Formats: sequence, C-alpha cells, structure tokens
Amino acid sequence: MYLRELRLRNLRCFGNAAMSFSYPPEGNITLLLGNNGAGKTTVLKAAAMAMLGQELAQSGFVPYLLVRSGKDSAEVEGWFDNGKHGGVRVHRRQDEEYLQPHWWLSERKPEPFVVGYGATRRVQDGEFSGHSLRKRRHPRYQRVAGLFEPYVELMPLELWYPTSPRREEVAELMNRLMPEELRFDGEFIYRGLRLPFDALSDGYRAYVAWISDLLYHLAQASDGPMDEQGGLVLLDEIDLHLHPEWQQRIVETLRSGLPKLQFIVTSHSPLIAGSLDSKYILVMEVGEDGSATAMSPDRSMYGMDAQQVLVSPLFGLESTRAAGAQEELKALSQEATAEHPEKVLELMRRLSGR
Repeated sequence: MYLRELRLRNLRCFGNAAMSFSYPPEGNITLLLGNNGAGKTTVLKAAAMAMLGQELAQSGFVPYLLVRSGKDSAEVEGWFDNGKHGGVRVHRRQDEEYLQPHWWLSERKPEPFVVGYGATRRVQDGEFSGHSLRKRRHPRYQRVAGLFEPYVELMPLELWYPTSPRREEVAELMNRLMPEELRFDGEFIYRGLRLPFDALSDGYRAYVAWISDLLYHLAQASDGPMDEQGGLVLLDEIDLHLHPEWQQRIVETLRSGLPKLQFIVTSHSPLIAGSLDSKYILVMEVGEDGSATAMSPDRSMYGMDAQQVLVSPLFGLESTRAAGAQEELKALSQEATAEHPEKVLELMRRLSGR
C-alpha cells in the first residue's frame, strides 16, 4: 500500500495543507525541501500517522507538541493508492496530547509496511542495549519510532544477520545499495581490505546502519523476494554524513535497488535536489501568517550543478560564497574602474579563484 496524498490541519506549522506523493510504478521517491522549521519532518510524522493510526494509538504512543499553537486539535488524512483513506486526530488537553484514529481503512490486508528514520537515528556504539526496542512496545511502532523519539537505536546487523535464513539475499541487496568501493559478504570489504563495522568511517557506518535496519524489517515482513516488498520508507536527512559523490548517486541507487518501495525523504543537499526532476520534489514554504505549505517547484533542477541549485528559487541563496567574502567582492567591484586597473585585475583574480 502506498501513500498518494496527505491533508493536514493544525499540525505544528501547517494550518491547512495538502500534498501528493510519487509512488510505484511511475516513480518511487518524493524529496522534501525547505528551511529549518518549514515542516519537512512534520510531513514524515504525518505520513506515519496516516498509515499506522490504529497501531500507534494501541502502542502506547504519546504525541508531543504536534497540535498547532493556539489550537485544541490537529487532523491528518491520508489517501492511498487503492482508493481507500484513513486518518487520525490529535487532541490537546492542557499540556497533554493524545491520538484518536477517527476513521480508518476497512479490510486493510495486507498490513501496510512502513519504516521511518529520524535525523537523530543512532548507530550503535559498543554493546547494543535494546532499551529503545523495549520502550517501543508495538512491532509496527518499532519501525517508525525514530521519527518520534530522539536517538532511537537501529537494529545492529551482527545481531540478526548471522542467524537469518535470508543471508544470501540480504548480502546481495546490501551490495546493490552500497557504494562500489564497499562490499559485503558477511564481512565488510573496503577497497579490498576486510574491516569490522566499527572500523568503517562515520559516513559509511551511518549509511550502512539504516540500510541494514531497513533490510532487517524487509526480511521479517516479506513473504517473497525482499526487493518485491511494497511499502513506505520515511527518511529524514537522507544526506546525513554522506560524501558529496555519494549524495549524487544515492537517490538512483535506492530507486533502482528497491523499486517497489515508496520513499519520502528530506534533505538540504543541492546535489540530491539536482539529481531529481521537479515532479519528484515538494518545497515547504512558510507564509506571512506562519502557516506552511507544500508546493511543486515551477522549474526543474535536474542536471544543474550545486551552485546553480543553491542560487535558484529552490534554495534562494544570493551567492554560495561566504558572507564576508561576498561583501568584499561587492566593495571591490565598486572600486574596479578605469582609474583603478589594479582593482579590476584583483576582482578578475578573485572571481576566477586564482
């Protein structure tokens, strides 16, 4: 089951907003862009709430600061690819909030597969405590808890892979989803050198950790081939710790590696924005009244370089130079006249980067 559309009312920065998402087979990724505080993470939370309303309500999940300031309730509605829809309300009583699924899908089988990762997803360091796993209680909430709780531990690969009956399939998918210089055959191989997970760089560890956690949940949920499993993956800050070269390739890697999954992701990376056509992008903007909206960009960034994307309306920067350097160039440009040819030469040198 895929999420086709969300409608939000009084949910954090959203007053009344609607947005549509890409889903297989036409496209399986939607990138959310916007300034901090514009609602990107809120959309991910709302998507999980729309898909898993009943499970969240039964799991002991407690909403926190989801109702818009000055309002007593918020509402999330989701429309799905099968034509059905469901929703939840979040009510506020004094300083407390609680979730109420006020309508839901009839005959939802098969159960929706939804996995969510927050920006503070935690790579295990040392012994895995399992504290956050016990805290999550309901299995389906376990898969999205990282969106609602800070520093949720991801399932360590070494804890489940050695005993998994799908080891060969998992290893094949790991290699499909990782950079070419990093391989996996039960152990990690970086440029020919075998390394334990803890010896990988922070960037590789962060990426491998959430990929292996995703494969863990796929292995549990899939009756057939894991890459044939449909469902929704919600990922905050897809570019977290990633080298620019890998940022350029990650979207296509996920789209082709797991084509039946729908990805809704956030980012601040111009390299990721430049790797997608505008129909796969939603831009969060906050109006003068403080309410956020989600709009498709009116021009495509696909194929642009990072600087072109950053100075486009999508990011809205006046320049990609440091603020102090930009002011110096403005002053120098005013001094660069025929009477001061040395200033003209200096300006040309600075602009060329020499």
